[in-house]
Amino acid sequence: MNAADRRLALETVAATALILALIAAVSAATDEPSSNAATRAARLLALGPLACAVGVALTLRRRQLRGETAALMALGQTPTRSLAGAHVAGWLLGGLCALGLLTPWVDTAALFPVVVAEVEWTITGTALLEPVAGVRVDRDLGLMLVQGAGADGSQQLASKTGSALLVGPLAAVAPPWATAALSRVRRVITLAASAALGVVLLHMVAAGHVSAAWLVAAALPLGIGAGVGHRRIEWSAS
Repeated sequence: MNAADRRLALETVAATALILALIAAVSAATDEPSSNAATRAARLLALGPLACAVGVALTLRRRQLRGETAALMALGQTPTRSLAGAHVAGWLLGGLCALGLLTPWVDTAALFPVVVAEVEWTITGTALLEPVAGVRVDRDLGLMLVQGAGADGSQQLASKTGSALLVGPLAAVAPPWATAALSRVRRVITLAASAALGVVLLHMVAAGHVSAAWLVAAALPLGIGAGVGHRRIEWSAS
């Protein structure tokens, strides 16, 4: 990366950081009182790819208004090469958001819909057992907590892995999608398709219908849009 790339990357980082700060402020002001810092952090990091895409787009727009993009292309730099600094900054910040979801200070369970299981009590010897909540009631009405679905620590790990599988691919395709030559209609369609697919997959994973690996598919619409848009840029430049 040359000096122009590094300057573009720093501008992209600054713009994205400002957008994330605005999202955090709005979230803190509008969240329900029961939300804690770990829950807000998970929601903020999940919106990281979108913030990166907006930061990249705003930075490149400012560069175009200053005439720097046209000057670099006049010097023989290809359109794709002129975007390298913004793309690298977007990928770096998006990757940090995905890695942040794996840390113990983030409650990624807030990203998954709550599936309420039907309560079913079973008789085990002289006691009643509710396996979902992990509650056992003895015949003398004594309560005991046992290992159940609600106390399974593996669910927390699964939610962290699933969140990273969702955000990671989105972070990879968001910067190229933001700089792709797409019409407003196609940009809205690809964004809406990725958002809808992500919500549907989160519900299906939470209900146990599919594995968390399917969450990577949420990035497909953005990826297709980015590929088509950048191919058009190369065709127009050739």
